[in-house]
Amino acid sequence: MSTAAVIAAAADDRGRRRVVEEFRQNGATSAATAMPFHPIGRHSQRAFDRFVSDHVIVALPGGHYWLDEATLVQSTAQRRQRALGFVLVAAIVLLIVLAAVVLLPR
Repeated sequence: MSTAAVIAAAADDRGRRRVVEEFRQNGATSAATAMPFHPIGRHSQRAFDRFVSDHVIVALPGGHYWLDEATLVQSTAQRRQRALGFVLVAAIVLLIVLAAVVLLPR
C-alpha cells in the first residue's frame, strides 16, 4: 500500500469516527431522537453516504437521521473481517514468493 493510500485510509477512518461521534454526542440513536445532519468535508461526506447505504445511519422524512448502533457493530465487524482476510492473503502470497526465491535453483 502506498503512502498516499495509507493517508487516504486514515482520513476516511477519521471521517467515519467524526460522523459516529456527532450522532452519539447529540443522542441521535433512535428514530425519536433523529437529527438533521450536514457532513463537513469530503471524508465525512463519504463516510455518511456509506453509512446511509449500509443502513448504519437511518434516513427519515424531513432530512433527519439517526445512528443504528446495532448495525454499526455488525458493519464494523464485517469491515474487520474483510481487512483480516486481505492481510492473510497478502501474507500467504508473500510467503509463496519468498519460498520460490529461496528454493528455486539459480
